[in-house]
Amino acid sequence: MQKLPFDGLQFALLQTLLVAAVVPGQPRISQVACLAAVVPISYHLITKTSTGDAAGDLGLGSAILTQILVALDLVFFTDPNTLKNLEKPEESTRITEQPFSRRLRWALDLYTNVRGIGWAHEAPLLPERPEKTMTRRKFLMDRLVIVASCGVLELALTVMNASNPRMTATDDLASYAWYWKVLGVSCFGIAGASRIEAMYCMLSMAVVGLGFSSPHRWPRAFGSPLDAWSVQRFWRRVWHQNLRKSALGCTEFILAPFSVFDRTKVPNQPQLSTAIKLARLYLAFTITGIVHIGGEYMLLGKMGWGSFTFFALQAVGISIEKAVSACYRVLLERTPQNDHPTANVHGRGSGGHPAQENGTGKPNDVGSMRKGSEKREKKIEMWIRCIGYIWVILWFSWSASYMVDPIISTGMFVHPWLDLRRRGEWWFV
Repeated sequence: MQKLPFDGLQFALLQTLLVAAVVPGQPRISQVACLAAVVPISYHLITKTSTGDAAGDLGLGSAILTQILVALDLVFFTDPNTLKNLEKPEESTRITEQPFSRRLRWALDLYTNVRGIGWAHEAPLLPERPEKTMTRRKFLMDRLVIVASCGVLELALTVMNASNPRMTATDDLASYAWYWKVLGVSCFGIAGASRIEAMYCMLSMAVVGLGFSSPHRWPRAFGSPLDAWSVQRFWRRVWHQNLRKSALGCTEFILAPFSVFDRTKVPNQPQLSTAIKLARLYLAFTITGIVHIGGEYMLLGKMGWGSFTFFALQAVGISIEKAVSACYRVLLERTPQNDHPTANVHGRGSGGHPAQENGTGKPNDVGSMRKGSEKREKKIEMWIRCIGYIWVILWFSWSASYMVDPIISTGMFVHPWLDLRRRGEWWFV
């Protein structure tokens, strides 16, 4: 069925309704009414319209459901009076009792600042922020260079996938050599990250350039790929963290009835606490997978379940790492070198800004988490990191194929004018 052109006015209405729902201190019925009105609009945009660009549909469909999840978290799973703006401590008052204009600004800030930058619930382990002394001009020039670099990188990766026989195939994908899969999946993921980074930088340039924000409030969207020597570290340190608060807020709400089994309440049964942690892990990635169904449906026009499978599998990968890490620690404890520096192969931390509320009534420690993790990371030997890099590449090459393979059938990667095979460049094809 031919899809309708994407309706920008309906999308703008969707954003307006979501922001209106997030404004604190209003009757619950009005918030619910705004969210209810969002349902038919988002359904129409995802299932009946198209931007005409495959990558655009894939990203936009997921973005719509992401924004709905953010709104649900702020409306139902977050106590607005516990969220503290560390950049403006003078405003740390009961927001629900403030004038409407102040509450509206609060809603806009939280809705657009999904990583909570500058707030007590700021996602831990984000990339370093620009210096407070950085001038607006220097920030704009730096971000312009990043945007240009991301554009060149995405173009190069698009050429590589357009020249990859597996990514442009119309027959059985299993008949192609494994290295074509690794190359194609890697190019797809890096190109997607490049596009997100470029869009994020352009947004930051607009906001900072117009004087609505300062450079210090805009760290990079992604961390260093050198930090990705485990699947867990990839998701905690490298990826953008845009869904962290909302996904965890929904997860905590669902698991709240089982909090009685937490270690703090049943100290003699730590295995129950481990079960709760695993439940949080699997549920958070399940929610993330559900959100990304929107993009896949908008592109394919049907339920493909590829994105859902990919994100659900990430919890399995992290569980494997935790099991290997636990076994490794046991082996170390049985050797004379019990204080071996590589006992913690994840280099994890657990701390932050002096304990601040994160919207759920629980402390969120960001600063000390970063410092504690950095101290432990220095002890991780290079050979373990190298093994980790290989493991991560193999893991994502396998798991991401569940997301990529259904997309191949749409011809998203077919660009005849970019196919180097037509110019005799890829002699080994």
